[in-house]
Amino acid sequence: PWNLTDPWGKLHDVYASAGIVYRRSDSARAEWAITRQVTGDVNDLKPRVAQDYRGMLFLLWSRQTDVLEAQSYDDGDTWTSPVVAIAGGAHPTIATREDGVLVRAAIVGREIRALVSFSGSLAPVSVTFVDSSGAPLLVADDTFHLQPAREGPARWWLHVIISGEGATSDW
Repeated sequence: PWNLTDPWGKLHDVYASAGIVYRRSDSARAEWAITRQVTGDVNDLKPRVAQDYRGMLFLLWSRQTDVLEAQSYDDGDTWTSPVVAIAGGAHPTIATREDGVLVRAAIVGREIRALVSFSGSLAPVSVTFVDSSGAPLLVADDTFHLQPAREGPARWWLHVIISGEGATSDW
C-alpha cells in the first residue's frame, strides 16, 4: 500500500487488489469513510497517490508496459478515466511540493523519466534524469523514490540504486 496524510488530517490509501483500490479515512486513522475500486484490471500494480496544493488527488500505477493516471477532484469519491501518463514506464512514483510543482516519474528502460507540472501551467514538461556529465542516469533496479528536499523550494531528493553501484545513493 501507498498512503499520505493531507493537511486536513485525512488519510488517503491505495493498493492493488484485482485492480487499484482507493480508500480514505477522515480521521487520519484506519477507519475508512470511503473505499473505491478505481480500476478492475488485475494487471494494475504499484499504485501511488499524491495531493496537490488545491487538494486534487493524483493516482499513478503500472499496467504491463505503461504508467497510467487518474485524478479525483472530490476527495476520492470519483475518479477520471485512466490515461497513459508515461508510455513504456514501470515502477511509478509521484511527489508534490507546496508551491504546486507535481512530478510523476517512472523507469523507462533503465532511465528515470518524469513529467513535471508547474502551478498554473497547462502542459507538463518531460524530463530525463541525468548525472553530472549530462548522461542519462541509469538505474540498477526498480528501487527509487522522489520527494521534495527540505533545503529549498527548487530542490528534490532522489533515492536510487545507480547502475554499477551496490548501494542506494541520494541525489
